[in-house]
Amino acid sequence: MLKLLIAYRTYDGHTAEIVDRIALAFRDNDCAVDVCDLARSAPRTLHC
Repeated sequence: MLKLLIAYRTYDGHTAEIVDRIALAFRDNDCAVDVCDLARSAPRTLHC
């Protein structure tokens, strides 16, 4: 299963609407999608 993270930032909410549609399209094709609004989430260090 493909796993995706879509990170975005929006001021007026338009980007969030587009991201929700993109995420839904991937989920409809059996992908795991996490969506992160960078304006609302605290930055974290990613360890690979």
